[in-house]
Amino acid sequence: MAQTHFIRRIGKPAVFLASLGPFAWLVYNAVWGDLGVNPVETITNDTGIWTLRFIVITIAISPLRWLTGVNPLILFRRMTGLFAFFYGSLHFMTYF
Repeated sequence: MAQTHFIRRIGKPAVFLASLGPFAWLVYNAVWGDLGVNPVETITNDTGIWTLRFIVITIAISPLRWLTGVNPLILFRRMTGLFAFFYGSLHFMTYF
């Protein structure tokens, strides 16, 4: 019970902020003009790579939970899935 409360109180916000890191880095590079010669290609590639990373993380949570017995890992599955959707949506929107 205490472990679940700690994860909801500290762990989830930490994972949320860490998951926003790649987006913040893209915005920072866009503001300072550091996206390279073809900025649309850079944004498309970066968001696509982060989409795949979050999909793999989301899919890997259940087997990790079963193998390690750390059941509170399941609390992060929905959040990582939503971040996969977020980065996938950004990836798709760069085509428009």
